Amino acid sequence: MGTTKVTPAADAQKRPHIRPYSDYGTALYSKSRPPRQPEKADRSVSINHGDEEGLKRLKDVGDKRTLITAAELGLVHQYRELKLAGQEVLQVDFPYHYSSILYACYGNQYKILQLVEREFSSGTEELTLMHTTRCWVGKNSAMVAAYQGHLETMLYIIDLDLQGRFGDVDLFKQRDIMGKTAMDWAASQGHTDTIEVLLLRSLYKLLPAGSTDPVVIRTRWKLVSLLAELSQHCRDYDPTNPRRFFQEVLASINYNPTAAAAAAAVASVQADTAAAGEGSGSTGGGDSIKRIPLKAEAGIDDARWDDLDEQQEADCTEERQAHGGGGGGGGQGSSRRVDGVKWADSGGGANRAPSANSARGQHQRSESVLVRPSGTPKDVHVTVAMLMDVVTSAHCAGMNCMGVIMYIQVLLQQARYFDDLVARCVAWEVQLLDTCRNKTEVQAVLTPTDNDPSEPVGYALLTYDKAFLSHKYIQQVFTEKWDTMGVTDYARSLLGVVWGFLVMVVAFAIWVVACPLVIILRAFFSPVEEFLQRGKVIVDSRFPWHVPLYRWLLSQCSLLTFVVLLSYRVFSYSSEATVTSAVSPINTLLAVWCLAILVEETQEFLEEGRSAYMASGWNLMDVTMSIAFLLQYLMRIGIVAVQGARNMSALLVVNDLLAAAALMAWFRVVSVFELSSAIGPLIQMMKQMLLQDVTRFALLVVVILLGFSVGMEALFKEVCLEIGTDQKCTRYSNWSYNWHKDGVFGSMSFLQYVALGSLQVTDFEQKRVTGIIFYLIFAVVTSILMLNLFIAMLADTYTRVSNKAQVEFRYRKAVIMASFSRREAICPPFNLLHLLCATTGNTLRRLVFGPDGFTVVRLRKNEDTPLFPWYFPQREELGEVLELQHRVVDDFLHAVDVALVKDRLQADLPLLLRH
Repeated sequence: MGTTKVTPAADAQKRPHIRPYSDYGTALYSKSRPPRQPEKADRSVSINHGDEEGLKRLKDVGDKRTLITAAELGLVHQYRELKLAGQEVLQVDFPYHYSSILYACYGNQYKILQLVEREFSSGTEELTLMHTTRCWVGKNSAMVAAYQGHLETMLYIIDLDLQGRFGDVDLFKQRDIMGKTAMDWAASQGHTDTIEVLLLRSLYKLLPAGSTDPVVIRTRWKLVSLLAELSQHCRDYDPTNPRRFFQEVLASINYNPTAAAAAAAVASVQADTAAAGEGSGSTGGGDSIKRIPLKAEAGIDDARWDDLDEQQEADCTEERQAHGGGGGGGGQGSSRRVDGVKWADSGGGANRAPSANSARGQHQRSESVLVRPSGTPKDVHVTVAMLMDVVTSAHCAGMNCMGVIMYIQVLLQQARYFDDLVARCVAWEVQLLDTCRNKTEVQAVLTPTDNDPSEPVGYALLTYDKAFLSHKYIQQVFTEKWDTMGVTDYARSLLGVVWGFLVMVVAFAIWVVACPLVIILRAFFSPVEEFLQRGKVIVDSRFPWHVPLYRWLLSQCSLLTFVVLLSYRVFSYSSEATVTSAVSPINTLLAVWCLAILVEETQEFLEEGRSAYMASGWNLMDVTMSIAFLLQYLMRIGIVAVQGARNMSALLVVNDLLAAAALMAWFRVVSVFELSSAIGPLIQMMKQMLLQDVTRFALLVVVILLGFSVGMEALFKEVCLEIGTDQKCTRYSNWSYNWHKDGVFGSMSFLQYVALGSLQVTDFEQKRVTGIIFYLIFAVVTSILMLNLFIAMLADTYTRVSNKAQVEFRYRKAVIMASFSRREAICPPFNLLHLLCATTGNTLRRLVFGPDGFTVVRLRKNEDTPLFPWYFPQREELGEVLELQHRVVDDFLHAVDVALVKDRLQADLPLLLRH
């Protein structure tokens, strides 16, 4: 029995309210796949609800008389009967804790969701509760549909979300117990069609719903039209209901494509007439008037281009579509051809035809973008043109263009399939910065607007945008705040370095004495705290404790002091195992210092989050170093106090921990040179080699050494030469390694010495043939093959990373500058004193003066201040900044449009020359 097709019709019901907010969530891209048609056997089973044998043949779903089974199999009538009989929608199974809603998403039965929404849901709260009820791993309905890759169910959930049926709850931002969202699950399973609709939903949410700009309205309508096109094969659970997905959303946008197309045609004719009257056009008609400036800016001067007749243009279009270039992705408007390229009118599913004045009235630029690049498959809906449409619309809505491009780049990176579009977004970021001509324009481009949830620089730091942070203009912006007195200029000469070193030593000595006193005073006296907070936003040399460079220098001096004291403790420690020597002042000071480092690292982990904290390897090294020293300190006290010097094996373990702490402390000193332009890139290269080459090579070495150690143990195993009268064997072997004594790791270590040439020729007397053969094979594999392979890997990494080392160095420099711009000028071990005094002072003053009678001393490691003071211009300055931002962005968008036209025309030129 086949399904009855229902012709689409307009739905009389309209949802009056859609939540107007801008979403900086995440989404991914993919290719859409055709919907899977059920087999005939399944189709008959889904209709014949009483055929229990058919249900058994379909799948093993357990009890057939529950809402869960009816939801998974899509039995609409049976589900309604069971619900009316008293079964609950949110009743879950054991042990998976799946409700009937989740099982409907699991089985791609969106009609069950429709039934529940219309007949068994009393309002927004109850519907939201149904879809947010989690399973045993924390998945909601959107996550289950994304994990299974069910396009139809995901489209229906997105339709409900765009209608605002879930209120303020965002199903697509919720995370399960593994920290994954719906987009993460779809990407991990490779469901490209589901990923695409999630991407379209995020792009739609990005644009503010309250904007009245016609460009924004048109783009939002196009995105929803594309979602409606992807869901056109979906049918309502009620065969008599002609409703289709996204009809209410399209109606709420209040956009008439026919009227918009007519208005665009009138505007185009008027522009053509005006251009012809000024003598800027040719006599070839309206289209030729449009073509000349586009071709001139694109660098195409072939006069015969205008002589193409309609048949040639049609042949070119057909041949281009045969190679993968198709019509627009969604939308129902008409289109026209200019220069052999298909353009969609403003009422259609793409962009306006070339030319139009800027929405801001500053620069005349073309707002035309291509419907689809040449060679793009017809089932690909997210193209460069669509992304450019979204960027342009966000700019017209008053959003920061740089932040929007970063957001789209993050979406595409999570998609894992669009390296070319990611590269295009990175190029747009660099191009937008290059469009700026001075520092004022850079600041204007980076200034966030009211519609932006975050500012571009902070968003780049959060998403590890290395191309943006390593740009020369961004480096200049950070340097301006980093060094307010030009201290780094002293490093240009030897005399300046010596002078700077002496000044730094004196300043650090003063800080060591003054810092405890200031910490105590600020904890109990509000005027001191208020004075210390001055100069926090607009940093200058009058308040040096807020200058990021000085904070960084204090931190590095503290680190160097700790390393020197630790080294002194290693060389000056007495061999006498007494309690007095174990708790000596320098030992205790270093232990407190390590405890302070652990407290600081804990604060940083809690304030910055796991991903940002784990991104820096120095943090892990600090934690490991501190734990190793504290363990050896406590173990030494316990061993000496209880057993004295008798337990030598335990004391050797303590010395091993001390050695590890000292080694990691000296490795930590390398971070002092991270800001050096000469050594910083080399540090980044060394990191890449250690994390990639050494790790892979070590795995191969371990496997080879294990194989040879086992083989040579069998080859040189002890043999019984003769049996005496006492029935005992006389064993003989020249193999100098004792497997039973040292174990597998000892054998690997011994083979390493063999590879270095420590084996004697007399060791092969027992196995003069096979032993020498094994040794030669081992020598060739380890000393020649593996060694040269390792050298080649390092050389290849150096060649590959050297080109990116400068980018990595600038990125790391920007991260350090941003970190110390918000960090308090309190370093270990004084942070322990600060936490103790601030907690005590705040508590006592709250009891005496009340909660509002004093200035609270913050316990956070990072200050709550913006990175740059020019983020928030006021009054007349705000208008000037926005005006400058619009002008720079308009120039950038115009340049991108011209580049897109040039690429398209050059791609079509070989096809035109064939005719």
